[in-house]
Amino acid sequence: MFRLLTVLLLFAVLASPQTDLRRTFERARLLEERNTNLDEAIRLYAEVAERGKGQRSLAARALYQQGILYTRTRRVAEAARVWRMLIQDYPEQTEVVQLARAKLNPSGSRLNGPINRRVTDGDLMARPSPDGRLLVFTDWQSGNLAVRDLATAEQRALTTKRETWQQSMAQARGAVFSPDGRKIAYQWHKEDQTVQIRSISIDGTGDRIVFEDSAAWECFPLDWSADGTRLLVRRYLKDRTEALAIIAVDDGKIIRLITRNASSIGTALFAGDSRGLIVTLSRDSQPGEISYLDSDGKNVPLVQHPANDFVIGLLPDGRLLFGSDRLGSIDLWALRMAGNAPGGVPEVLLRHANIRRPLGITKSGSLYYLLDTSVMDVYTATLDVARGVVTEGPRVVSHRTMGDHMYPRWSLDGERLLFLSRGRSGRTLPLIYSQRTGATTEVTSDLKKLGRPLWDPDGVSVFVFGADASGKQGHYRLDPANGKSTLVFPIEETDSTYEGVWSSDGRYYFNRPNDWRLGIYRLDARTREKKILYVPPAGVSVGKENLGPSPDGRLLAFHAAGLPANGSSLLIVPVDGGEAKPLMSVRHPEEFAFGAFTWTQDSKIILASRGVDGKHEIWRVPVDGSAPFKIGMPLARIATLGLNRDGKTIAFHSGQDNSEIWVLEKFLR
Repeated sequence: MFRLLTVLLLFAVLASPQTDLRRTFERARLLEERNTNLDEAIRLYAEVAERGKGQRSLAARALYQQGILYTRTRRVAEAARVWRMLIQDYPEQTEVVQLARAKLNPSGSRLNGPINRRVTDGDLMARPSPDGRLLVFTDWQSGNLAVRDLATAEQRALTTKRETWQQSMAQARGAVFSPDGRKIAYQWHKEDQTVQIRSISIDGTGDRIVFEDSAAWECFPLDWSADGTRLLVRRYLKDRTEALAIIAVDDGKIIRLITRNASSIGTALFAGDSRGLIVTLSRDSQPGEISYLDSDGKNVPLVQHPANDFVIGLLPDGRLLFGSDRLGSIDLWALRMAGNAPGGVPEVLLRHANIRRPLGITKSGSLYYLLDTSVMDVYTATLDVARGVVTEGPRVVSHRTMGDHMYPRWSLDGERLLFLSRGRSGRTLPLIYSQRTGATTEVTSDLKKLGRPLWDPDGVSVFVFGADASGKQGHYRLDPANGKSTLVFPIEETDSTYEGVWSSDGRYYFNRPNDWRLGIYRLDARTREKKILYVPPAGVSVGKENLGPSPDGRLLAFHAAGLPANGSSLLIVPVDGGEAKPLMSVRHPEEFAFGAFTWTQDSKIILASRGVDGKHEIWRVPVDGSAPFKIGMPLARIATLGLNRDGKTIAFHSGQDNSEIWVLEKFLR
């Protein structure tokens, strides 16, 4: 009787309405991604919206996707109907409501009040020109700095890199227009990892070095002084510290260096007089107060409030525009300035703006910003590896919150799944999902910054790269019970901000330095001895996070881009040292996914994710050199593969990694 009751209870859990609705949502989503039977996908989304009143985040999301499919099938009126229903019935689901509002008003056609309109596809490093006519960005097809005319959509390169990514990793990263809009300051990463701040005219002429920074891994231009003679830059130094610097545009000399508490400074820009700086000072890794830093380094508070406040920029009339969650949502506020001090109390300009990634303010007062429209989720599927077929799934692990869920890792016992959650609010934290109970637990942390998580070799703790409250960087062990961290490897020992990977027995830690040209290494956790296993030839990159140790501890799988030329390869190398052996190669535009490799328990087969333009499929690759073959399961993205110790359940993250640039107009008063 007890056994029967247990079975019935288990069936009730598995067949719960919450689980059933998530599966229904996933069926609709898979049909949408494969662009097949869209009417059935619309029906399934409608079913989730109708039955999911108690799961408001999921129901709102289903309504939004239903509208997307209505527009795809040319039923515009139906799309508008469900989006209005979403806005009316789910006002607390602010992120997806904002997306629905934007779809209803794509051209900003309102005659009165603020206008929100989509500009183009997103790039976090894009910046608008002062007149709002141009957008400067990195063309990630080539690495060149480029501008787009927002009126004509014409795009042209400013720099002249001609090599492919396989031939050269040189690239522009970060740019900002001069106040008169005639020049652009930008960071250029050279092939030898040297970074430069350069200046170029908007017609592509006059490209020159302003400042070459041999002491930094990154040097981002943040702002120009009002007279165009100085640049404010943020430097990420090779000694693992951060600094702000003001440099002269004509000769590149450092006029002022700010190193004290530089890691706690978020957004920074020149004040109206260009003598001091206006900065966001973080509090417990979150935006905090806003201050004026004078030329002597004295801190003058401008905005002090228990809420999270962050600088956006200076408005044409000299007021400081900032974001704040003091009323519950991210609203836009303005503060009138009296010199370099507050000239009054802040006033709210626009409620529920939910702008978290501002890109720039034009002279007319339009605010450009990045809107994250990506959705990533963690999935599991059941494979028959021997036959090379998918027998069940894929199934989503969790739909509790809006945002991205990525980088799944199985625990040693195969019962729990660790992954990273990045919410729309910007909050990032690890989650642990239990296969047995279906529960998901948040892992809190006392670290100020943290990266992609792994399981620690102890099988209980979380291993993660991060920085503590003092800014000390390294690889830490987190206790999931209380979030307390213990330093395992200081960054001086690993020379890396990559997460790396552990051997199955926990003795060896594999990684590569940030300068991956130095090669992949094995670090003995007991003796701290470091051994180089593979040094890439010139033109070959091992920077992608694709390290995979075999369960028997003998081999390490890794990814080499540029080997062969105009391609990439999956290689294996003995962990005790020896020659690297290629197992599979692909030619551009096909590539291996992020976290593409996982092993079977007998260490005889590697499963690899490969594809074109983010459309991936899983391949079965025998280590003995026999022919690989495709398992299939085509999805928009199959990344961070992990095969459970049961030999059949595979975890991965999939979804759409998208963002859009929008502009907010006519919101000032």
